[in-house]
Amino acid sequence: MILHLRRLAAGSILGWLLLTFAMAANAADLPAPAGTVILRVTGNIGATNGDRSAQFDRALLERLGNSTIRTSTPWTEGVQVFEGVRIPDLLKTVQARGRTARFKALNDYEVEIPIDELQRYGVLLALKHNGEYMSIREKGPLWLIYPVDAYPELRVHTTANKMIWQIQSIEIR
Repeated sequence: MILHLRRLAAGSILGWLLLTFAMAANAADLPAPAGTVILRVTGNIGATNGDRSAQFDRALLERLGNSTIRTSTPWTEGVQVFEGVRIPDLLKTVQARGRTARFKALNDYEVEIPIDELQRYGVLLALKHNGEYMSIREKGPLWLIYPVDAYPELRVHTTANKMIWQIQSIEIR
């Protein structure tokens, strides 16, 4: 009888531990996108919602917060208003554990950027330009925007090369 109770207690503890670990694993999961996926984050991440990736539709990205950057760009006239999610907030959401982020556009253009740089400047993954969602024709659906006007050191050609548009994926390395 005592042996049976010990086995029952051990089984209960083991069951509780397994349930706890399962709940912890699910805590890292992201909600599934309900709409068209416009961004896939892969690589060294801890939070996913599909095939070892974090997939986002517009609504999921907007749930991460809305930030604004007012800045000029080499492709626009004067100061423009960009709205979207800050890359540091996106990286935190997917539990990124890498040193670089490789952005890939719909046309296969790629750029690799150190994560500490993205965080230092609060770079924006813009969904809107001057209050309007961006179509693919208008550099959307996602455009990486640096706050160029706020930091003189960003007013260089190399920063312009990093301001990739029509982003479809990010790989954390």
